[in-house]
Amino acid sequence: MGSPESEPGRGSKNEQQTAVTLTHDFLIGQYEVTQDDFALQGVENPSKIFADGPYTGKGNCLEPDCPVGNVTWFEAVAFANLLSERSEPPLEKCYVLDECTGELGRGLACRTVTLSQPTVYECEGYRLPTDAEWEYAARAGTRTAFYSGDIDRGAQPGTCTRDAALDGIAWYCGDSDFTSFPVGQLAPNGWGLHDVLGNVQEWVNDPDDGRSSPSARDPRGTLNDSTVRYVRGGGVFVWPTACRAASQGTGVVNIPSPVNGFRLARTL
Repeated sequence: MGSPESEPGRGSKNEQQTAVTLTHDFLIGQYEVTQDDFALQGVENPSKIFADGPYTGKGNCLEPDCPVGNVTWFEAVAFANLLSERSEPPLEKCYVLDECTGELGRGLACRTVTLSQPTVYECEGYRLPTDAEWEYAARAGTRTAFYSGDIDRGAQPGTCTRDAALDGIAWYCGDSDFTSFPVGQLAPNGWGLHDVLGNVQEWVNDPDDGRSSPSARDPRGTLNDSTVRYVRGGGVFVWPTACRAASQGTGVVNIPSPVNGFRLARTL
């Protein structure tokens, strides 16, 4: 995990290159969870566009095959639990949500979330990928900034420029017009994952508490009471350096944003 010191846009505090060992086989969604996925479960679609401000009319596309957006972290894990419950046969729910307000699809927020197993790696139900699993899957065996190649050497954080290696694989500020797109339209990575970079930012399981230690084994599969979680992959509002495989964004767990969605995983 992480990035070399020479990579443009590198986070100096949280991207130290780290050897990580994952010992549990896992599945991860080929696509980001879509608005149709919510509809099939009878869940209200929380996706939205900005009604005012500099991005009026921008945000989430609202077709069934567009990624669901405007999702809180609590809603992402609650939806994972719902799929586990409705699976045939039913699967163990990975998350225990307590003292919740609101509803799934309507800004669900909970006072506490714990795990049904000591770590998410040990739960076989639907769940969010860990930070390490997400980066492993996103890279698909590559070590460049994007799975399609290296980032433009002149790229600067906060600056929206086009990047040849990112064009064709990701919807980002350079090609999205600040609106998400139906999943699966651009080229996947080597393991068949679409939109793992760009489109909506993807919630992962991990709290924002720094990178794994060197040579970590199954890192950070637990939860704590942090109100901040990582989002990975960048999205339609961000610049190329924020779409790198090593880049970590953050979000507050109970605050929805049109640019935040998710992709699900399962331990085998």
